[in-house]
Amino acid sequence: MTAGPTGLRADTGHGRLFLDCREVSAHDVAEIASVRLLVEPYAAELSAEALRGPARPRLMQTIEDLHLALEKNDIPASIDAHLGFHRLFYDLSGHGVLQSLWNGWETKLRLYLSLDHRTYSDPHDLAVEHEKLAAVALEGDIDEFRQELACHFQSALRARTEDQGKRRPRRA
Repeated sequence: MTAGPTGLRADTGHGRLFLDCREVSAHDVAEIASVRLLVEPYAAELSAEALRGPARPRLMQTIEDLHLALEKNDIPASIDAHLGFHRLFYDLSGHGVLQSLWNGWETKLRLYLSLDHRTYSDPHDLAVEHEKLAAVALEGDIDEFRQELACHFQSALRARTEDQGKRRPRRA
């Protein structure tokens, strides 16, 4: 991909994305994951009542959408479903700051996942992880949710650890 009217270009040789002249690197995604690991369980706790009630079908639909997209090898649809699953917790939390955090992260995550969508040797593992996250969120076990989320974020958090000390200057 090259620079266009949106300022988006991909450097697939180095696994980096640039959006409006800002780089989205594995390190950036790892930093987002490290904050999400702290706040997403809180968003899940705040959204639990809605998820157990009227929003439960939406939660289950995102998982079904993820399965279907993965079966069809439809990368854009799988990214939509993947991010839509996590967005539900923030949207249903009723917490404006959490919603703003997610809104700030989503484009970066979408761009990064579009290049790094082959993290799983078996893509269906991604859907199974989301089924586990949904189950523990519905049970209301926030500590177990945090543990499942940490497993889900393992590759992003590992990139942060591996990238320590290798930070490149950010483009403004």
